[in-house]
This record gives sequence, structure tokens and C-alpha cells, in this order.
Amino acid sequence: MITLRKILCPLDFSKCSDNALKNALVIAEKYDAELHLFHAILMFEDEAYQNDDRVPDFKQSYDILSEISDAKLSALVKEKSGNIRMKSVSRRGFSASEEILEYAREEDIDLIVVGTHGKSTIRHFLLGSVAEKILRLAQCPVMTVREDTETLGTHNHILIPIDFSEYSNKALAYGLEVASMYGLRVTLMHVIERVNHPSFYGASILEITSRLKKQSLEVMSEIRAKAGFEDVETDYVVKEGKPAHQIVEYAMANTFDLLVIATHGLTGIEHFLMGSTTEKVIQNINVPVLVVKKTAE
Repeated sequence: MITLRKILCPLDFSKCSDNALKNALVIAEKYDAELHLFHAILMFEDEAYQNDDRVPDFKQSYDILSEISDAKLSALVKEKSGNIRMKSVSRRGFSASEEILEYAREEDIDLIVVGTHGKSTIRHFLLGSVAEKILRLAQCPVMTVREDTETLGTHNHILIPIDFSEYSNKALAYGLEVASMYGLRVTLMHVIERVNHPSFYGASILEITSRLKKQSLEVMSEIRAKAGFEDVETDYVVKEGKPAHQIVEYAMANTFDLLVIATHGLTGIEHFLMGSTTEKVIQNINVPVLVVKKTAE
């Protein structure tokens, strides 16, 4: 069972983080979770200094930015909370990702919902910077949301790529539970990675591919049956080619609320090896992506 007691939504007050907040609110309400709104105050990176040649007094500047941040967060809590339990926190730091990750560890956060870009500068929530570090280093699942994506539940459909690893099995279980909770339909997708063979192999390659597709469908059906959640309507798709490209192409050609994908939850330097397929999918898709690590509960 998914346990979502605390959800963290980092905000930079951009349209992108506003959209992340919309999705975080929907999830928090459904799971009766406490929603934490978080803003990192980064000295000299805030807009207040971008066109100012003066060297500000640190304490005075921090006090001003803290006051502005607290006011904005308090307004959001007052406007958005409704029946949702919410709290707001702003912290000073030199790295937004480090502050977010440290807070997530301190508060034992169960899910982070983050925008994949924010203001018109690379220093903010641009994938490859803050969001990427959160994805790689967070101990809990992370949901990435772009500015132009719709709120969970709009299309009633989830896409779950399957590669038959223990990691994708974890993503399957997570995705099915979300689908069951929201009454959503699920499509399981497997991509047979294309390999260049010598031309003299001829028709035998087509036969092999056909057999692999059939076997893939059979194995997906078996895995799905073992996973439970019989109430979730499920479709199956098998494609051939580069996994990341095929996943993105299929997701963009159809309408999905969410893509649930796995990455390994290893420690140490392996944190920086999120997985090329997962990383490429997140970088090229405009659908919210829920990244689940094997260690996620």
C-alpha cells in the first residue's frame, strides 16, 4: 500500500511551480496527506538583485526576502488549503536542491511534486539543475510537472513502461494503486530494443521479433495478474525501437494524466546513474512523470 502522509511541493512562484501545486493539492486531498509548501531563498539569485548594482546588506536582504516569501506562502495556504492540512516553510541557502532534499529527509516526506522548469533563468527549476538533482537524490518518489501539463484525473489514463526488471515491477504496483485510487485506466507498455543485424539474417529477424512481441504480451499479462487491483482496466502495448523514444512518442500521441516509470534506488555514486531511459523520457515529455525507486514504499 502507498503511504502518503506528507507531500512536499517546492515553489519558486512561477507558472510551472503553480501547476506542480495544483497536482500536489489533488493528490494531498485524495490521500488525506499533509502538504508542505517550500521556498528556498537563494541570495543573489532572486529577481530582486538581477538589475541592482548595489551590494546589499545580507541580513537586511534576507529579512526582506523572507518577509516576501512568507507572505506569498501564507497567501497560498489561505487560498488553497480548504480541507487539506498544509504548512509552509522558507529557508535560506545557496542551493535550492540541497535545501529541498535536506527538508525532505528531516520531515520524512513520502512524495515530492516539483516543476521541471521555472523562471526564465537556468538557475531555477530547469530540468538538469534543481529538478534533476531531486530526482537523482531523493529517497522518496518524485513527480515532475511541466508548465503546460494538465492536472491528474483530466484524461483518466496512466501509462506504465515495463522492462520486466524488479524496478519496473515496483513502478507497476505503484501505478496500479494510484489508478485504483483515482478510478483511472492503465496502459502497460514494453519496448523491444531494436538491434542492428546483418542483412543476410533476412526474414528470420521478423520471425524473432514477432515471437518476442507475443512473449512480451504474455509476460506482461502474467505480471499484471499477480499485481492485483482487478478493478483497474488495463491495456497492453508492445513497440520496437529505442525505449525512451518509443515511450515519449506513444505518450505524446495519446492522452495520459501520468506516466509512472522506475529508476533504481541505489546509494552512493549510483545515485548519479538514474538510468538513460528514465532520464531521456523526463527530458522530452510533457506529461507529468512519477519516478519510483525500488526502495519506495
